[in-house]
Amino acid sequence: MSVAIIWWGAAGLMCAATLLESGYDQDIFLFDKNPHLGAKVIISWGGRCNVTTGFYKRQDLKSKFPNGRDFIQDALVGFGPRKIRAWFEEHGVPMKQEADGRIFPVSNNGKDVVWAFEKLFSEYQNIYTKLKEKVETIEKIKDTHGAEKFLVTTNIESYIVDKVVITTWGNAYRHTGSNGDGYAFSQALWHSITDLGPSLTSFETEEKHFHELSGISFPNARIVIKDGRKFDGPLLLTHFGITGPMVFAFSAFIPFQTVSKEEPLEIKWIPDSKINYDQRMELLQNGVSQYSQKQINTFLKQYFPQRFVDLIIENYGLPPMQVMGKYTKEMFKIIAQTFGNWIPLHITGRRNGDEFVTSGWVPTSEINPETMESLLCPGLYFGGEIMDVDGITGGYNLTSSWATGRLAGVSILKKANKVNFLV
Repeated sequence: MSVAIIWWGAAGLMCAATLLESGYDQDIFLFDKNPHLGAKVIISWGGRCNVTTGFYKRQDLKSKFPNGRDFIQDALVGFGPRKIRAWFEEHGVPMKQEADGRIFPVSNNGKDVVWAFEKLFSEYQNIYTKLKEKVETIEKIKDTHGAEKFLVTTNIESYIVDKVVITTWGNAYRHTGSNGDGYAFSQALWHSITDLGPSLTSFETEEKHFHELSGISFPNARIVIKDGRKFDGPLLLTHFGITGPMVFAFSAFIPFQTVSKEEPLEIKWIPDSKINYDQRMELLQNGVSQYSQKQINTFLKQYFPQRFVDLIIENYGLPPMQVMGKYTKEMFKIIAQTFGNWIPLHITGRRNGDEFVTSGWVPTSEINPETMESLLCPGLYFGGEIMDVDGITGGYNLTSSWATGRLAGVSILKKANKVNFLV
C-alpha cells in the first residue's frame, strides 16, 4: 500500500516517521511546494519551536482546546505530550521545560526539530521527498482490476497511490505556502468545510494614547470578554493594539465572534487576585510614611513601567512631580482605582493576517477519531490543522498535530497488517 502525504507539517512528518520506524516497506511520497522540510515547524514560536506542553493531565489538556477537544482524545492518549517529548529526545533533540509549561528544544532552534526527521528519512530507501512539487488535484479512481486508488496530480507529474494523508495547514503563515489548498482537496474527496475564523491572533484598538506605549508588557493582566469569561496572563501593548500569550488565548475562544469598538474589552493590568483596591491603598499610605519626599511618579515606577505611569498620571490630571507627602487621600484613591481598575479598550478589529491558526476546516464528524480515517472516503486520512481542531498558545496545536499524524500512521499500519507498529 503506497501512501501519499500531502504537505509535511508536524502531522505529516510524524505520520511518515511512524510508518518508517514500524517497518513499513511500501512507497511513501511526501509532497510540499516549499524547498525544504517543515517550514512552519521551523518558524513556530519565533523560530524556537514550542514542541509540546509539560501539562500531561487529560483534563488540563482538554481545557486548552476550544474546538475538537473530545475528538482528539484517542490521539492524545496514544501519543500525548510525555511521549512526544520522549520521541524527540530519543531522536537526538534534548528538550527543556520552561516555567509556564512550554517545552522547547534545548537549543532553542526549530531546525533541530526538523533535523530529527531529516536524519530518520535518510536511513530509508522507500520514502520520496517531493520538494517544490505542488499538488494540484487529488481524485478517487479505480485501477484496471477495479481496486480503489487515488490519483495525485502535481505540477510535475501524476502518482497513483493506495492511501492519502492530508496534513495541510490553514490560512495562517501564508509566506510558507499556507493558503488553504486543503479546502479544495478535501471537498474534491466528498468532505465539507466548516466556517473559518482566525485564532491565536492580535487585536487593533482605538485608543491612540495606548499605542504610544508600544513595547510595554504586563505579566499578569486580565481580560474579560462579554460573556463573562476571564483570561489572565502576559499582555503586550503595541503600536496597533494588544498582543501576547493571554491575548492569543482569549482570541482562540472567539474566532467567529464579531469584535468592534461598540463592545469594548475590559482590561485590568493587575487582577484583584494579585493585589486588590485595599492593598493598593495600603501600599500608597505606607509609601507616604517611608518616602514622603519621593515624587509620586518615581514611587509608582517601582511597580509599573515608566511610560505607563506617566500616561496615567497625565490623563487624570495629577501632579507628576509632587512629592507623596503632599498628595491627598482623594488623590491616592484615584491612583488606587486607576492602576487596578477595569480600563476599557475599544477593539476596532482583529489584526489582519496576524493569526497563527485557522479555526475550522474539515468537520470532525466526518472523521473517525480512533483512526483519523475519513468516514466518507475510505483510504483518506487527516492530521493536524486540516481538521476542525485548534488549541490555545502553549504548544497545544503542535501537540495535536504530532498526535493525530501518529495515529493516522498507526491506522495505516494496521490496515497493512503490520502488527509490530509502535505505540
